[in-house]
Amino acid sequence: MKKVAYLCAVLGSISFVEAEDVVVTENTDTEETSVVGEHGLYYAFGLLMCNSGERVDYYYSNGDKSVEINKFGTRFGGTLALGYQFMPSNKPFCIGLEVGSDFSPRHEESENGVSLLGGTTTYYTVTTTRNGFRPFAALRIGYVNYDNKFITYLKLGMSYADTKERYNKFDAGAAPNPVESVIKCNCWTPIVALGLEKSFTKDFTWRGEAEYKFARTMDHGFSNGNLKFMQKGSFNVRVLFCHNIHLNH
Repeated sequence: MKKVAYLCAVLGSISFVEAEDVVVTENTDTEETSVVGEHGLYYAFGLLMCNSGERVDYYYSNGDKSVEINKFGTRFGGTLALGYQFMPSNKPFCIGLEVGSDFSPRHEESENGVSLLGGTTTYYTVTTTRNGFRPFAALRIGYVNYDNKFITYLKLGMSYADTKERYNKFDAGAAPNPVESVIKCNCWTPIVALGLEKSFTKDFTWRGEAEYKFARTMDHGFSNGNLKFMQKGSFNVRVLFCHNIHLNH
């Protein structure tokens, strides 16, 4: 009788250990669920490197070029984004919408020079002002790798730019009567970007992307000539930290 009781106790202990192992395994699987397999809202913030510039051409009324100025430089700033991405269950793709803005300090620079036409000396000053607030909106399409928990994506959209050129000139020897022309290039321009997003916890990912913003050209006529202003195509590089808010939580 004692042997039977001892055998029952041993079998009961083995059953308890097996059941406990099953529970632990199930909990571990749940904790390791990757964010790339779900969909929902997200917000992101990070660092920006922007390489951009302008080209300005000024022409006299007879069509001869007076001044040609090229400006280009690299600036650093921050970026914020808010988006929604839809990921169909067990499908290797995602699609979403994203809005946000880049931020960098407002920048202003001036350049002085001299131009000649028909023996007349003309002095000029060109002032370029760039607004550091540049909102954007884009569609994001990506390929999802569930095994390695990352997304590669293509982003297509529009970005707003706000740049102003002020051109002051006067002829040497003439009465002080400077001619001023101001042109603003406030417009939405197309953007295209390639990126990689990698999850490192259930709710957080990091993202790196390279973006190209297409050029924009505007013409402006004034009493003594014409001004052609081009916002050059620019490259932006972003590194972002993202918090994902899953709708199926």
